[in-house]
Amino acid sequence: MRVPATTPILLAALFLSTCASSAAQAQASAAPAPVSSINAAEDRPVSASTVQSSFAAVVAKRRLQQKSADMTKAFGATPAGVAVAKVATLVPYGQRPYNYIEFSIMGYELKYLQENPADSLTAIQQGFNTLPAQYWAERQFLIQVAGRLPLPQAQVLSFLAGEVNRPMQLGTGGTPDASSYTGVVALDTIMRVTQNQAQIESILVPALKAKTDVRERQALLARYRTRLPGPASALILQFVTPAAAAH
Repeated sequence: MRVPATTPILLAALFLSTCASSAAQAQASAAPAPVSSINAAEDRPVSASTVQSSFAAVVAKRRLQQKSADMTKAFGATPAGVAVAKVATLVPYGQRPYNYIEFSIMGYELKYLQENPADSLTAIQQGFNTLPAQYWAERQFLIQVAGRLPLPQAQVLSFLAGEVNRPMQLGTGGTPDASSYTGVVALDTIMRVTQNQAQIESILVPALKAKTDVRERQALLARYRTRLPGPASALILQFVTPAAAAH
């Protein structure tokens, strides 16, 4: 079974709701320079050269030079990596249709990723190995991008399983912050790729067993419960309630 493809602009639009929280957090910390409103039809990116010049202009106006360099360093060794780096650089601006240029560039690059899914998944996987922790919102967005690539389902789920197992990072005072929920985003993406309980739990249960912090288990199972309340409740009794009682 393969994950179905979709059109680039639709793909970008589909992410607006699922990444809204991450985008808001990223925007709050970025404090970018304002971008002038562009209302000229001829500025629409329609070719590789136009996209590149438009992307360079956005990077300059948004003061994203360091972020772009970081993304290029992590992802940019291949054509697919270059596309991934541009998509990540434009988070969260390219997720918003009213940011017309950024949204158009992101749609163009997402189309390339859809057309080259194997190379794109490889670029994301390899880039994640060196992506600085501060770019948690970009990681979470790219996890969702990977979940929509038209690849064999088993290949996509294998990648997502690794992200579910990623340890939760605790913020000041030992409490989870938004960057902690990468595993939850990965689990949510898994549940979009497959609705099969056995498939989901073949990934989720080993992750729960491996996690020693009850807060990580609670976060994953709270998300699972929104889709499959009955099975999730059984896992809560097994993996959360005894640990909570012990504390």
